[in-house]
Amino acid sequence: MKQLNNFISPDILQRLDQNTRLARIVSNALPAELDGRVYCIGMHKKTLNLCTDSPATSTRLRFFMQTIIDTCKELGELNVENIRITTDSDLASARQIPARKTSKPVPSENVGAMFEATAESVDDPRLKSALERLAKVSKS
Repeated sequence: MKQLNNFISPDILQRLDQNTRLARIVSNALPAELDGRVYCIGMHKKTLNLCTDSPATSTRLRFFMQTIIDTCKELGELNVENIRITTDSDLASARQIPARKTSKPVPSENVGAMFEATAESVDDPRLKSALERLAKVSKS
């Protein structure tokens, strides 16, 4: 069976390897709260291109630009002189986890009895009606 690497150009594989190294360097240079919110796009003419999911993350990332540049220089692998940060709102929507669908909670019988007792002592007719309806829901 042939490997997937046999079908991909060596230039593309080299760029993928470089982007993987860059992503690892950037991830290690950033605090944990920015982990997973900064994406390494690649290098172009000694400029590291990063993308974030929100303007707030972009602002926070600007404080770590020099740290990232220094880390790249220390490792000696890549000559980064500048960092370009862009924001892509599509990344934020892709990261959102859909809310779980849950059934409506049903109060227990004890809670229903409390609603019923409270309804008997309330003078406001609207509140009394609402409490009685809640008591009925919990009993059924």
